Amino acid sequence: AIVWVKYVNPNLQFNPSLLSKLNTSIQLLLIMVCLFDLAFTRINDEVIEFLVDLTVLTTVISFVDYLHKACKDYSSVHKS
Repeated sequence: AIVWVKYVNPNLQFNPSLLSKLNTSIQLLLIMVCLFDLAFTRINDEVIEFLVDLTVLTTVISFVDYLHKACKDYSSVHKS
């Protein structure tokens, strides 16, 4: 996104979406659970696997959302 905004079209605005904020929250939760698992007590492996899967899913969905928005914005800016 930084390269796109800086070199391709600096006029496009990339604001964080709700999906992106949810994704960041899930990533931070995964980090906290893993650190808690290492520092204090074992967390069930299924819980960690679920959080990893959820993080992957929300990351992909967030990426597709940003890609869709960028393509839509780009096409609206470059219409003939």
